[in-house]
Amino acid sequence: MITMNCVKSFILVPLVFLSFLRAAYSQDTTARTDGETLTLKQCVDIAIKNNITLKTTILQQKSDWVAYQGSIGNILPGASGSIYHQDYNGRSINPYTNQPVTQQQLTGSYQVNASIALWNGSSLTHYLKANREAYMAGGMDVQQGKDNLTITIILDYLAVLSGKEQLNAAISQDSATREQVRVNQVKFDQGAIPPGDYYNLKGTLGQNDVAVATAIQNLETAKMKLSTDMNIQYSTSIQLVPFADTSDLQPYPYSIEEMYAYSVTHLPLIESVDMKERAALNAVKGARGALLPGLYLGGGVATNYSNLAQGQTLIGTTQQETSQYVTVGGTQYNVFVPSDNYNPYTYKYGYQLKNNINYYIGLQLQIPILNGFSARNRLRNNRITEEQAHFNQSTARIQLRQSIATDYINMTAAYKSYVALEREVADFGNAYQVAKARYDAGVITSYDFVLAKNSFDAATVNLIGAKYNFILQTKILDYYMGRLSL
Repeated sequence: MITMNCVKSFILVPLVFLSFLRAAYSQDTTARTDGETLTLKQCVDIAIKNNITLKTTILQQKSDWVAYQGSIGNILPGASGSIYHQDYNGRSINPYTNQPVTQQQLTGSYQVNASIALWNGSSLTHYLKANREAYMAGGMDVQQGKDNLTITIILDYLAVLSGKEQLNAAISQDSATREQVRVNQVKFDQGAIPPGDYYNLKGTLGQNDVAVATAIQNLETAKMKLSTDMNIQYSTSIQLVPFADTSDLQPYPYSIEEMYAYSVTHLPLIESVDMKERAALNAVKGARGALLPGLYLGGGVATNYSNLAQGQTLIGTTQQETSQYVTVGGTQYNVFVPSDNYNPYTYKYGYQLKNNINYYIGLQLQIPILNGFSARNRLRNNRITEEQAHFNQSTARIQLRQSIATDYINMTAAYKSYVALEREVADFGNAYQVAKARYDAGVITSYDFVLAKNSFDAATVNLIGAKYNFILQTKILDYYMGRLSL
């Protein structure tokens, strides 16, 4: 027979496959208002909002997104610009004439460069795929964390509902016994019943009082755990909305094979390990590509300025007498030559920038020879990671199938227990009614009556535990089938 100590085990059954997440720091610790009634969905939403482990998983996904964006940027062309201004004093080179000068000189140079990897063993492409898969796997991890937390809250929620029903049952049983004691006290005072019968009933009342106190403790403990997993302040006044209909429970309609076939293609956990395996494989390809030569295309444009860059403007021509002469008819005449006169000026800033522009384009072949074995060590590490990811991928499927089978067996056993306890409650209920009638008629002693009552009371409490245990098991199977509703 199932005892009171087994009731908690019905509800606190371990989930073999699902790892439960608990919050370590509060995010929303506002105390709930007195008499507040929460639905299952509200409890789940609060837990998801407050859970610190889930928040860590979300932050990790954001970090994966940054890495993914960085790998996209690595494939795009790189471009940069530079501006240099110098003030020379003493000997320097005039960039305009390429001649040495010994005066103060102000220069400026301006460059824009760009380059792109034409081929590098597809290393950048594979790393892009690896980071994309890692980012998508992070999204699956976030969803898996939400699912795990949802199952945890459902477990806590059912524990509170079960504790509430068990408390109501214990109070009802205690009230019935208390009324029986009141009636029999009158008979005892009149000497109509033996003292043993009366005190046996009073002892039973004491047992019922203890059962009520234990049920209150179990209920508040369940509320405390629910509050802890929701990461909110505990309050005894929190009330939960019961499930719509728990009177007509039926066996789960899907087989182990059907549940496995669905969950292996839809569960976030399986999708996550698959994506991580693909990410690890692409990382291996990326590291292998880094060992090959790389071909890069580069180009740029530049211009410069100098305050010593000067030009001349023609302002006129004069006849300049030279030391030479010519003799004509025995007479010497001096030779004059034309001489141009120029006015020097400095080229303007904008003019120099426009007319000093130069362009270049080139190809670079980069051949890795020796870099401290860092590239090869990276390849070795990535291979180890890929091997681990492949093992995790296959192991996750095995564990999933085992978990489905285990939970299906638990569901089947829970349903059989529930059906058997329904019959037990009906039979002990009939026996209790007969014993009560016979006891009231004075045909049997209180010992026989109390025995029938205790059997009926224990069966009633055990049936409540079995009912919520079966509901819990079906919720777990609903998770595998994507039918988990709130």
